[in-house]
Amino acid sequence: MLYPMRTVPDAPSPSADAPNGRWARLRRRLIPGSRWPVIDPAEPGEIPVSSRDRFKIAGRPPGPPFRPSRPEDVPAPARSALEVDCGPLSLERLFVVPKTTRLVSPRDCVITPARVLGFGTQVVALWVDDCPGGRVISIPIDRLIAVDNRSILLYGRLRLLSPGAELVVRYNSVYRDELQENLRDLRSQLARKEFPVESGFLWLDPGNEQMRQSDLPFRWQVVLDYPTVRPNLREPVVIAVGDVARIRRGRTGPPSGVAVLGSRELVIANEPSDSLGFARYGIDLLAVPRERLDSLGWDGRSLTVHLASNRGGVEGSSSVVLPLDPRLVEAMGRAFGAAVQWI
Repeated sequence: MLYPMRTVPDAPSPSADAPNGRWARLRRRLIPGSRWPVIDPAEPGEIPVSSRDRFKIAGRPPGPPFRPSRPEDVPAPARSALEVDCGPLSLERLFVVPKTTRLVSPRDCVITPARVLGFGTQVVALWVDDCPGGRVISIPIDRLIAVDNRSILLYGRLRLLSPGAELVVRYNSVYRDELQENLRDLRSQLARKEFPVESGFLWLDPGNEQMRQSDLPFRWQVVLDYPTVRPNLREPVVIAVGDVARIRRGRTGPPSGVAVLGSRELVIANEPSDSLGFARYGIDLLAVPRERLDSLGWDGRSLTVHLASNRGGVEGSSSVVLPLDPRLVEAMGRAFGAAVQWI
């Protein structure tokens, strides 16, 4: 299955009654030539409504996402429904996202049903309150091949990927710590096999053949210390850096960032390609277990991460496509060497 992770759908062509003012400026930044920007497309199960009806329908503002401390904090059918697939779930293994509304364009929004994410010992599952009693989408952990986590200001989006299926949870990123502990445990389960790696750092800057890690902009020094990027700062890793010195608000070139190859995971952290107006505030983070990484491919515009799942006798493959800065890809090729296969 092909996952185009960083793309924006086509928008209607401009017309005579296209809006002016603040939204017009936002429109031109996000999708040049379009009438209305598609901020974040609707997904199956979400209910489209007009933005003018958004607050009438939503009622009082929803509460933040949370890890429940009492059984009554969890929507009544959710826990028992999740335990059918996940087995017994303690409250600490649940993440509740209340019903809310969100914009998909300046004129359109969707109602996002309440969701509960459950982390079992062998299965991860999502309960969605979009029908009587809700429904459950589950993926065996042995089938998961990558974790994609986006954070832009208050907006967070988690995607758990497997061949032919994915779980998507949108949440207020202020409360990401409520999610991260279970997510770290999940990534540890996925990345069980170790591969040899020696420490290295490569930053190819147009004005200097090779820069040092201490020369990085402060933002990217902080990113490299994130527990989600480097779970253990004492373990050796190879770091490749793109054209990050020129990342700034209003950037129009391909997204850049850093790539970290450790003994268990490949992690790529880059600015979001489909939210350039807010790029300097956002990070897209893709974490791939080394044992699931088949190869990398580059066509001059996008990096294709070829993934494979072959645990438990189950075969499958997928690809994640990332529009990226060519200098980051060049640095990855030179820094990672024979540790990663390129096709």
